Amino acid sequence: MKQLFVPLLCLLALVATTDTRLEAAEFKKAADSCKNAHAIFGWSDFRKIADETEDEFERRRTMPWTKVGWVVGRLNWGRAAGKEMLKVVDSYEPGIVGQAEFKEYSVKGHDNGKAYVAHCGHGGTCNMLAARVANIYKGIGKPTVYCGDHALPKMLVSPVKPTISYPSEEDLNETDADDDDFDMGDDDDEPSVEDF
Repeated sequence: MKQLFVPLLCLLALVATTDTRLEAAEFKKAADSCKNAHAIFGWSDFRKIADETEDEFERRRTMPWTKVGWVVGRLNWGRAAGKEMLKVVDSYEPGIVGQAEFKEYSVKGHDNGKAYVAHCGHGGTCNMLAARVANIYKGIGKPTVYCGDHALPKMLVSPVKPTISYPSEEDLNETDADDDDFDMGDDDDEPSVEDF
């Protein structure tokens, strides 16, 4: 019995100390060569909590897109217009690397249900975005990346273009220079340079 107990303790210690950044890689991905990829970053059913102000509720409700804004901001940080690593477009082009169209979908059968989605013309682009969003924000679950023209689940309806606020160069510079101000453990603070 003691012989089994020691290896079990070692295994539990290994699991407990494993870098949580590996979690971001543990989601369903599309093939990098996919020409019609769709990354569902996650789902929500946000409802106003008792004693929560309208501003607090709005901040919580828009947090998924705030995190996406930080991911896009970090990818394009210091790059000139036209030289962005990720170009945000109104309609993605199949087969084009480094561009994404963002949509917020309603979920059929769930009054407050939302899905946060990136559409990409390159599976690797959507996979990368999904991994980065999952790395800095756990509030909407693990992502899933689908491949195909009509690959999204049929329960996703009424897509709308979200309002995404992007950090300024000043915000990005401050975050880079002062990483100690952010505690990424609570998923509420802005990301640090190590999160990208």
